[in-house]
Amino acid sequence: MIVKKIRKGITLACCFCLMATRAAPVTIQAKVPEQAQPLMAFITSYSTDLAISGNGTASVTAYVIAKSNATNTYVKATLQKKTGSNLVNVKAWEATGNRGYTGIIETYSVSGGTYRVIATIKADSETKNVTSATKTY
Repeated sequence: MIVKKIRKGITLACCFCLMATRAAPVTIQAKVPEQAQPLMAFITSYSTDLAISGNGTASVTAYVIAKSNATNTYVKATLQKKTGSNLVNVKAWEATGNRGYTGIIETYSVSGGTYRVIATIKADSETKNVTSATKTY
């Protein structure tokens, strides 16, 4: 009986040794953001977006959040409509500010078609151009 227990123990120990030596090496990989942005001197964050409601009201947003060392901010958002293979400017809005947050939140009635927003974002000497996803109404 004792011999059987010893054999089982040795067999079990051998199995664990085999599993340990055959285990795949563990690789640790740092999580990389999908869209890495370079370090900016005057801009903390920025964005633009377009939403079109069921009744044809386009909601246009664009903003910049400046770092504390920025003194002047500027945002221009342009609503564009796709006509054939061209993009035609439909309406544009501008806003300026001194530090902090500067943004545009506007609505505009649209007819059927595909639209997007392009925005120019500035904080002091730093400029970023950003485009929203396209939306079809």
